Amino acid sequence: MTSNIRVTGNSVSAGSVAGDARADAGATVFAGSMTNSAVSNNHVRASAPHGSATDRGAGLVGADRMTLRHTTVSGNTADANGRTGVARGGGIFDIDQSPNEPHGGPLNLTNSNVTDNVLEGSPAITLQGGGIYATNPVSLTNSAVAKNVPDQCVGC
Repeated sequence: MTSNIRVTGNSVSAGSVAGDARADAGATVFAGSMTNSAVSNNHVRASAPHGSATDRGAGLVGADRMTLRHTTVSGNTADANGRTGVARGGGIFDIDQSPNEPHGGPLNLTNSNVTDNVLEGSPAITLQGGGIYATNPVSLTNSAVAKNVPDQCVGC
């Protein structure tokens, strides 16, 4: 269990002049339990003017079962610019991915908030899950997912 931590002010940037670009995990790839903590003001940016730009998890990327207790995920941003692409999970990105990447798991939030996270992108970019993007079960107990842009949660 991880307690009383602050993961703030980190940036991940990926760019490609001729191909595709992908930026993941502005704060961290995480599995397990996080208590009395904050994940805030982290940023991911992918730029591929002639290709596909993908941003995933400006705050957290789930690597397995993840439980947040009395934890805030806020103010994280993702910016994807390309001819095509996606930006998903401004606060939290939790999916089962390909064999060589982190595998998400159930996401449990208890007395935790996912707020004020933002996804942005060029017109061709699909923006999904400003707060949370999940394909695994999400459980919210006394928790708020609010004030995220462009939406709150995909998969909740």
